[in-house]
Amino acid sequence: MPLQIANPAVVGKVERLARVTGLSKTAAVERAVDQLLRELEGAAEPAACTRALLVQLDRIPDRADAVDPLPWDEAGLPESSPRREPTRCSKTIAACARPPAMSASTASVPACRWT
Repeated sequence: MPLQIANPAVVGKVERLARVTGLSKTAAVERAVDQLLRELEGAAEPAACTRALLVQLDRIPDRADAVDPLPWDEAGLPESSPRREPTRCSKTIAACARPPAMSASTASVPACRWT
């Protein structure tokens, strides 16, 4: 079935795209539609976007001069950190109190008393 485009600005864009790419108008429209569909279908699935981002990050080569200043243990924690079991807050977030001494950078962050 033929497709009729009534908007002269769109017709001009299709003609320009065909001229720049060296494709026919039909092939240029098909390629543009295919690319847009791939982008939209990939954006619909957050996990696919995350995987694609991780693949791109994995392509970045490691730097030879990179230094990790902390030694890490087998649990993935810095070796200098104290080991303690996870605990639960004894109060709801709304009831948590701020400690008496806070720096200016953490003044707006409520602190919670841990049990």
